[in-house]
Amino acid sequence: MAEKPGFKHIGNASADEQQMAQIREILFGEQQRRVGEQMAHIERRLDEQLGELRALLDQRVNQARDQLQQDLDKQAMRQQLALDGLDNALRALLQGLDDKITLVDSDLQEADQRHNQALAEQAARHERLQQDSVSRGHIAELLEQMARTLRGDSRP
Repeated sequence: MAEKPGFKHIGNASADEQQMAQIREILFGEQQRRVGEQMAHIERRLDEQLGELRALLDQRVNQARDQLQQDLDKQAMRQQLALDGLDNALRALLQGLDDKITLVDSDLQEADQRHNQALAEQAARHERLQQDSVSRGHIAELLEQMARTLRGDSRP
């Protein structure tokens, strides 16, 4: 059987491609292997450097976080000391105010007691004056009666 010209051509093209591939391998194969090795070496170096950079970044992030935490702790301590100082000052002021209020209250009670005592004394004096006034009026009346009697006047 005779081969068909179209099929033969395809078969020849396939053989030609294989031959071209072999020629390419001979000419450029070593170069491609070297380029592949160089790329693999570059990838390994990039992976190593990337790992080192990640480790360095993690270290710096941890240092920054630790420094920030220390700063926050120091600030919190300063604020707590300031609050404690304000609290103590406020307590001292309140104690002083309580002492002054107690003093004022004591003075007010003493003044109220003196006022009540003065009112009682004034009321007693007023009572005595009224009694003295009544007694004097009564004595004057008695003296008038005696004087009338002595004069011989019996008029009331």
